[in-house]
Amino acid sequence: MTLTTHGILGAATASFFPGFYPLAWAASFLSHFFADAIPHWDSQTQSAKKNLNPLANDFIITRESLGDMIKIGLDFGLGLVLPRLIFSLPEYDLWLILGGAFFAILPDPLQFVYWKIRREPLTSLQRFHLGIHAKIRIKDWRIGAPIQIIIIAFTVFITFQIHEVLKILTPLS
Repeated sequence: MTLTTHGILGAATASFFPGFYPLAWAASFLSHFFADAIPHWDSQTQSAKKNLNPLANDFIITRESLGDMIKIGLDFGLGLVLPRLIFSLPEYDLWLILGGAFFAILPDPLQFVYWKIRREPLTSLQRFHLGIHAKIRIKDWRIGAPIQIIIIAFTVFITFQIHEVLKILTPLS
C-alpha cells in the first residue's frame, strides 16, 4: 500500500478510540499489517536493492535516489495531510487523527531503519512485516492506484457511517 493509503486507514482506525491515544495509535500501527495482507500495488523505487533473501534487501542512497526520496516524502506528506482534511470535523481530535496516520505509516519507515541497522527488535518486525505482506502484488499502477482509491473511499464511507450509528446508539449526556 502507499503511505497515503496507510495514513488514511490509520486515521480512520484511531477515530474509534477517542481519548485513548495509546490504544488508538497501537490499533493504527496494527492496521498497517492488516492492509499489507491485502493484495495491492506499491509505488516502485529505483533505489531499492532486491535480494533473493528479502531480509537482505536494501535502499541504496545515491545522488540518483533523490527522486525516490522526493516521491516517498510526498507520499508521506499526503498520508498526514489527507487524513487531517478528511477527518476535519470538530468531533475528531487533531492529535488522535494525526497520530493514527503517523503510526499506521510508521512500519514502512522502520523498514528503512532496519535496512541500515539490522538489529533487534527491527529484525523481528521486518520478518513479521515481510511474512504478513500479500504474496500477490499488483504491478501495474493503472490497476493498483484505482484499487487503493476504492479502498480509501470505502474506508472513509464505512468509518463515517459507523460513527453516525454510534451517535444514535450513544445516550445523550
